Amino acid sequence: MGFLSPAGNCHVLIQELVESLSAEDVAWLRQKCCDLGHQGWLIWRSENRADILEYTCETPSGRKRIKIWRDGATRRLLTLAAIHHLQGAAVLLESLDRRPLSKDSSNRHKAVFYGLVAKDIYDGKPHLWPFDGPDPFGE
Repeated sequence: MGFLSPAGNCHVLIQELVESLSAEDVAWLRQKCCDLGHQGWLIWRSENRADILEYTCETPSGRKRIKIWRDGATRRLLTLAAIHHLQGAAVLLESLDRRPLSKDSSNRHKAVFYGLVAKDIYDGKPHLWPFDGPDPFGE
């Protein structure tokens, strides 16, 4: 694989995670997310943040070595949360790539720059359901 931008690398990792889920996994996730609802999903992600970050950093073979992550429910939920985490990172990195900022920029220019990045993140907020079919979050 050739050189990828940091955002491009995020997209490769997202695809890896998406492809790790079977149609059965996606159907299970859809039902679980319907049961949790949007707020419940956000709470689950908050309560499991450390595991999500560790899972996201691990290689596919490394994920298989950790016993709790082999549990179907846990693996599926962590995979969806990892996808969300990387989608957010990709939006941020793409915005930073589009907007050059010189180290000599004034504080006012930096403030405008960061405001534009924040708008890009808000506008580019990834959808919570990255799969085809009905969205359990109703987005």
